[in-house]
Amino acid sequence: MEDRDRFIRGEAIDLSQAEDRTISAAFLESLIEGPDRTYPAALRLTGAIIEGKLNFRFATVKHEVILKNCELAGELNCRGTRFEKSVHFEGCRFRQSVYFDRAHVTGTLLFSDSTFGETLSLADATVDENIIGMRATFADFNATRLRVGKSVVFSGATFTGKARLIDAQVGATAEFEGVRLKEVNASRMHVAGAAFFRADKTMPTTFDEAAIFLEASFGLTDFSGAEFRKEAEFRRCSFGMAATFASVPKGGKLFRTTFGGDARFQFSKADGWLIFAGALFRGQALFDACRCGGADFRAIAFDSSIVSTSFLSRGNFIGCSVDGPLLFNGAMFESTATFSSAKVTLNAEFGDYEGVPTRFRDKCRFVDAHLGTSVQFERAEFLGGVDLGNTRIEHGLFMREAIFGQKATLVNATIGGSLDAVATRFEQDAVFDGVVVGGSMMLRGVRADHIRMVHARVTGNIELHNASVHKVNLWGAVVQREVQLAGVQIVTLLLDAARVEVMVDLSRSSVWSVDFAGANFGALQLDADVNHLPVRVDVRRFAYGSFSGDGHALLARSEPFDRDAYLRVENLHRTRGEDGEAHDIYYAMRDRATRLMLTNGERLRWFFNQLQDGLFGYGARPARLLLWTLLFLVLGTYVFSQPGALVHKDAKALRPQFVDSIIVSTKLFVPTPDLAPSEPFIPGNAALYAVFHRLCGAIIVPVGVLLLTGFFIRR
Repeated sequence: MEDRDRFIRGEAIDLSQAEDRTISAAFLESLIEGPDRTYPAALRLTGAIIEGKLNFRFATVKHEVILKNCELAGELNCRGTRFEKSVHFEGCRFRQSVYFDRAHVTGTLLFSDSTFGETLSLADATVDENIIGMRATFADFNATRLRVGKSVVFSGATFTGKARLIDAQVGATAEFEGVRLKEVNASRMHVAGAAFFRADKTMPTTFDEAAIFLEASFGLTDFSGAEFRKEAEFRRCSFGMAATFASVPKGGKLFRTTFGGDARFQFSKADGWLIFAGALFRGQALFDACRCGGADFRAIAFDSSIVSTSFLSRGNFIGCSVDGPLLFNGAMFESTATFSSAKVTLNAEFGDYEGVPTRFRDKCRFVDAHLGTSVQFERAEFLGGVDLGNTRIEHGLFMREAIFGQKATLVNATIGGSLDAVATRFEQDAVFDGVVVGGSMMLRGVRADHIRMVHARVTGNIELHNASVHKVNLWGAVVQREVQLAGVQIVTLLLDAARVEVMVDLSRSSVWSVDFAGANFGALQLDADVNHLPVRVDVRRFAYGSFSGDGHALLARSEPFDRDAYLRVENLHRTRGEDGEAHDIYYAMRDRATRLMLTNGERLRWFFNQLQDGLFGYGARPARLLLWTLLFLVLGTYVFSQPGALVHKDAKALRPQFVDSIIVSTKLFVPTPDLAPSEPFIPGNAALYAVFHRLCGAIIVPVGVLLLTGFFIRR
């Protein structure tokens, strides 16, 4: 049907019911007038079949073009064409390629429900209004450097070939809801408003091959429920507001955002939130050096179940910067997770989500990270271990009921507030070496093999309550308040070189071995029941301000022997006026030192020390010397009371009385130049014993005088 007049008048021509629906492309081209190639009227066709190659190249079309349910058998060439009104291809079928390269459409360009058998090229084209391609089918789509003044709408469309949106610019929104794309490259695409690639009510947006959005920029991004079956490239993207890649329920069905290959978001930026709640990452999830206002990777609730954000391969967040919260509650990491050098302004949460824990099956690293105001690991499961070395946390670290399957490391970490590890289970070592804690460390109900806090600095308390730990190492730690152990079962406690400003309380704990070597405590409190004291204690160079407990029993368990430790306890008792206790400590020290002399082969020294012990208990048992004195006086009295033991100096026939035996025994025992002249009796046949008696007195009496001066209590 080629009625030239009707076409020149721009009438609407409906050929859908006509016997002959064919219009030749040459006929339409013949309507173009003048050197500027102007099409004179509107083109309104319905149900037509246009045969041949239609060439509108560099033409000017001043009126609208509306083709409905038409079929173009040949190529459509609109390169450089200017359309001063809208162009509508609704329900049309293009068997060969369509070219709008460098074309300019001042209205809307519409392809809804159309099918393109070959290429549709919009390269370098400009559309002042909208592009609408809803439910259309495209083979090869090229929109490189396309400029759209308002929106593009391709909801429900299918792209069976490559879709190129490289350097395309959209002034308002881009809607690709429920779209199926085979392979897309939207590098440096710019959408001033929202970009919707989300699932619609019936199906998700799917990317069968690689989806490349390298350096793209969107005002608002929504890929909720999208399926990326291969790699997804979002490096260096700019998301002006929130970027949502979360799983979403619609129509009673959950559309789960899925990344089948690697998902790359390195160096991307979002002024608002990055949301991946409930997403599934089958390949690597790479968010290194990305920046956002908040990040949500939490699990979601759907149909009475919890759907975790799952990372089946490596998850990297190295150097990422989050200006708000970082949320991973209920997430699942099957491989390594790395947050090293990450920076979070507000709280970082890795706790449970409605009873479902965040689970790390492999190694998790936070080395050199700055994790905001607080970090929550409550009920998290770090089955492959965790490393928070050099991490900085402004306020608290909460690890209540967390499980650490392998080594947990916080070496040189800085925590502005408290560290709360109530009911936490460490299957292997928990290493807090060099950690700085602004508040207290609460390790209540902890189960661990070895807790190391070497050179840790804690402003508040270290509270180890109702815990079961094989070994606790606080070597060189500085605690400005107290170290409290209550209801604790520990095999080895190392506090050597530690400094605790207020007190170390071991009064309610069960510790087999304690090392206090070189430690300095404000006070030490032990259990009054000696059966609860450690079996072995190292107290070398141990200093403290005050002491509560059985110091004698504690020193008896000290190993190796340290004389200064005994003297410190002795001096403490003397300053309290407890001289009896002080004497006991001194005696215990000398007695233990004497036994070691025999072990070390110092037999001569051992003999003289044993002699001191036997005579006067090293000066701490002066009553022993008094007993020896009484013993010799009684013995002397007995010997000198025997017949012939004493004789009168002048009258040999006079016999001495019993009182004379007492006087002679006493005067011989007490060192004097000679017997008093007033005493008439002198030793007779007991002269030899008299020499022995005098010799013993010459030793014991001066020793007694020295005892009174405290000479033998040497420090």
